[in-house]
Order: sequence, then structure tokens, then C-alpha cells
Amino acid sequence: RVLRFSGILAVVLFAGQARIFAQAIGDYGSAAAGPANWNAAASWIVCVANGSWVGATPAAAAPTNATNVWIRAGHTITANTNPTSFCKNLNVQGTLTGSNRALTISGNLDCTGTVDYSGSTGDITVNGNVSSSGTMTINTGRLTITGTTQISGGSFTDNANNGINTF
Repeated sequence: RVLRFSGILAVVLFAGQARIFAQAIGDYGSAAAGPANWNAAASWIVCVANGSWVGATPAAAAPTNATNVWIRAGHTITANTNPTSFCKNLNVQGTLTGSNRALTISGNLDCTGTVDYSGSTGDITVNGNVSSSGTMTINTGRLTITGTTQISGGSFTDNANNGINTF
């Protein structure tokens, strides 16, 4: 009985871990290959079934600081505005570009695609953890990460103009 219980517990724990990396109902995903602008509702779809974008519906508005956002593989989203906060958690499987814009993520950033954030001004703030196995190029004023940073494979280039980077 102890072994059977442990096996069931291991399966439940594994299943719980796998769900962390899949979209959930209400998450926003990039709608098309683009490039598309972050602040346009037409750039986004809303997940209606856990773990799948099948059947996703058009978004009524751009993401908010309470929204988990997925930039899907093969899609490009351009950060083209300065809201107070872009999103809760950001998963970049495609490409996020930005220039001279403040980017604030109230949760975590997971990059398996490309983040190319350039320009002479603009801050990137991640109020959680950063995990990257993709390509991240940061050419901005300040990069601030309040949690942990894990770079595993891919590349991370930080050419911030004022030399202030907080990890």
C-alpha cells in the first residue's frame, strides 16, 4: 500500500508540474504571426480550454497586469505603448520586440523564443523570476529582476545604456 500510494502521489505531482507550462482558461495568446502591436485587442486571443488554443476567442481588449500572456511560436508582438503594467506572467515562444518603452511584468518571464528590446530609453522590470533558454537581447536603460534568473542555453546579451542592471 505504501508503494501504491507513493506511485499515485508521484503521478499527481508530475501532472501538477506539467500544467504550470500550459496555458489556462482566460490566458491571452498572440492571435497571428504579425508583427502585431501589444495594445491592439486584435493582436490577442483568449484561451477557452486548458492546455490548448483550439477554439480560442478574440480578445475584447489588450492584456492587463492581471493577464497571463503567451506570445506563441512563429508570432511577433511589438511593445508599442507604456501602460502601468503589461501583464502578470509572460511566456515568449515567438518574438517580443520593443523600443524605448517601459515593460513591466508583475509576475514571471519565461523565454524560449526571442526578446529583442532596444532603444536608448525604457526600463524592463520583472517582479518575479526569469527563465530563458531562448535569445534575449536587452539594449535599454535598466533591467530589474526581483526574483531569480535562470539562463540555460540560448543567449543573453545585456547592453543597457546606463549600466544599471539588477538581478
